[in-house]
Amino acid sequence: MKLTKSKLKEIIREEIQKLNEARKYKLGDSWSKDFDYEGMLKMGEKAQYPKMSGDQLEKLASSFEDVNYHTVAKPLWAALKNLEADQYDDKLAKNLLKKFNKLCKDELKAH
Repeated sequence: MKLTKSKLKEIIREEIQKLNEARKYKLGDSWSKDFDYEGMLKMGEKAQYPKMSGDQLEKLASSFEDVNYHTVAKPLWAALKNLEADQYDDKLAKNLLKKFNKLCKDELKAH
């Protein structure tokens, strides 16, 4: 079978798509050579409570910390600490998460 130029381009495009899907960010991912920073930031941009559980938010925060995005994750950690308190302040947690969402959005724009 002779490989045409268009068929070769199609094969390359499909392989690139497979690679990109294989490395898409998943909650709790740790640093790797092909870490999906953009996917992590996009998830952070949309993170909300109670839409995401405390456990899910902790996994997200751990990923941010693992790839040295400590400054961006600071309001997320504060929101988690607040949510773990016996008498947490729902409004404070939501405001901290909004701040975290904005920091993620700003970071995405910077790249």
